[in-house]
Amino acid sequence: MGEKLNVVIGQAAMDMPRYKPQSPLSNFLVDQLFIFGNQYLKQNNIQDSIDLALINFGGIRASLNAGKISVENMYQIAPFDNYAVILYVKGSELRKMYKKFSEKENGALSHSQTIFQNGRIVSYTINGAPVDEQKTYRLITLDFLQNGGDGFLDGVVYEKVIYTGILIRDVYTERITQLTNEGKKIEAKQDQRVIIKPTP
Repeated sequence: MGEKLNVVIGQAAMDMPRYKPQSPLSNFLVDQLFIFGNQYLKQNNIQDSIDLALINFGGIRASLNAGKISVENMYQIAPFDNYAVILYVKGSELRKMYKKFSEKENGALSHSQTIFQNGRIVSYTINGAPVDEQKTYRLITLDFLQNGGDGFLDGVVYEKVIYTGILIRDVYTERITQLTNEGKKIEAKQDQRVIIKPTP
């Protein structure tokens, strides 16, 4: 096990800290989960695509420093045995999740923008468009959140659930390995996925 933990899977080009409401590390991890979701669907001949990804900040237990990235780093970042799941959710149900978000209590999202003012969520979009209450969205997340952990998806009804059987830690490890094999270093930054409007 010690030898496995010491295996180097990539190189971080920069320090990637973790903090709310968004951070370089949380953005990187949730974006990689999004990419993994689409790869998983394609590999399993499922003719759908992922609309958004969600992880919780509480599930990110360490920051990532510049330099070599080892398997041990992945265990430090994601020590819990949480699995990736794909949820089919109506827009009307997904709204319940967004309404639970605040500037201080929110999840890390990919392909979705949230806007906060006075600590409260005032606007949110998926892929640049308002949430369509009649549309079914494909959300990839952790089984911990699917089952009500942290409360974001508590009470949300799913039309369908795909259990990938793949640990979130292994998702991150696999994606970093893929990026490294493509000759890329690991980096990320904050962007416009979370906007904090000043108090008027």
